Amino acid sequence: MDPTGPFAQLAEHQRRNDPPRTILARRAVGQISVAGTTATVVNQETRSNQDAGAVTPDQAIVCLIDILRWDAADRWLIVASEQAGLWGWAR
Repeated sequence: MDPTGPFAQLAEHQRRNDPPRTILARRAVGQISVAGTTATVVNQETRSNQDAGAVTPDQAIVCLIDILRWDAADRWLIVASEQAGLWGWAR
């Protein structure tokens, strides 16, 4: 992540190995694909920045792809998750 670019605050957290303090403001479930005991779910999350000193609570929209597996207890479990996109912080 470019430490001088528009995501400089996130890059600084990443450099310090200090997760940013965000809260999940909204989550939307998009496309769901099921093949046997495996499912892929595309999610869109809106996260609100709660870092101390922030002038306003900035928000970012993040796209996540979750991989789920059906287990022996008859439930879906998330076994992998990856960030597919970050559409920036907005004030």
